[in-house]
Amino acid sequence: MDRDLDLVRAAYRLSGHPDAVEVHHNAKFADPQSRQDLSALPEGLDRDTYYRLVNVDGANHYYKNEFVFPWLKKIGSDGCRPPRAPPPAAPEKPQCMFVKSRGIVLHTIKYNDAQIICHVLTEQAGSVAFMVRISRSPRAAVRHTLFQPMALLELEWNQRAAGGLRHPRAVQTATPLVSIPFHPHKSAIALFLSEFLYHATRGEDPSPGLFAYIYRSVEWLDTCRGSFANFHLVFLLRLAHFLGFEPNLPTARAGYYFDLEAGSFVPDRPPHAHFVAPEDAARLPLLMRMDYGTMHLFRFSGTERSRLLEQINAYYRLHIPDFPELKSLAVLRELFSASPQ
Repeated sequence: MDRDLDLVRAAYRLSGHPDAVEVHHNAKFADPQSRQDLSALPEGLDRDTYYRLVNVDGANHYYKNEFVFPWLKKIGSDGCRPPRAPPPAAPEKPQCMFVKSRGIVLHTIKYNDAQIICHVLTEQAGSVAFMVRISRSPRAAVRHTLFQPMALLELEWNQRAAGGLRHPRAVQTATPLVSIPFHPHKSAIALFLSEFLYHATRGEDPSPGLFAYIYRSVEWLDTCRGSFANFHLVFLLRLAHFLGFEPNLPTARAGYYFDLEAGSFVPDRPPHAHFVAPEDAARLPLLMRMDYGTMHLFRFSGTERSRLLEQINAYYRLHIPDFPELKSLAVLRELFSASPQ
């Protein structure tokens, strides 16, 4: 019907190609006066009546290639071809964002014969895991031998690289450690603290205060020439402040228990097993008031020091999810129980 043909013309006009439409009427209906002009068809029509009402000559109703082929050639030309859809955009490659930052090595593990995975607490990006290639060349931009426990490094890497592991572009020593690698007691402390911090700071966001505290503490231990037997105790108690669960010292009283779950001092024995008895609880405020310069003034026996370390470790295990048993804890306890430094 002419109504339907008008709809087709309108569609092509809206698409911007009105000239792409050609209408060829059968000779029998070439004269508009000979065509039916209906807006709707009645129901129940037989075939012949339907053909007559929709202006179809049934006897000559066939594929008219003499009209179709020239029309297809015409619309295939550039002048009438509908605009092509643009090709799908290629996925954007992640842009580089190179970061330079100081870092503290906390954990390394062998990935294969050619690579190691190193977990580093960085000043600019928090906790970062690096894939480091094992290289024997002294001129390599990244030497895997630099990634020792508690080493203080300067690193550069692409923070927007795909995947969870970063690949350092350049690594160098930020502050050389002159005594920790060679002193047995300091090495034991460094191994313990690196394992402890690896679990305590996993997934940690950038925290300038936390990073500065750990960095300066490592520097102090490395340059210390006096007594440092209480270093790890003071370090861990002060570390809790930066991680958000510092013991509530204002609640301390003589004869009070220390509730490890609540992080506060209480007058009565807690109804659970996670507490410090009054005798040991009285030492916690002393430790919290110590600093590295004055801790040598406070004397503890090897047994007392070991018990305090166990209690501090238990405190962290209660407040950090999935905090494991530390392999280096037994070594440190054994080393300092016999020889105060």
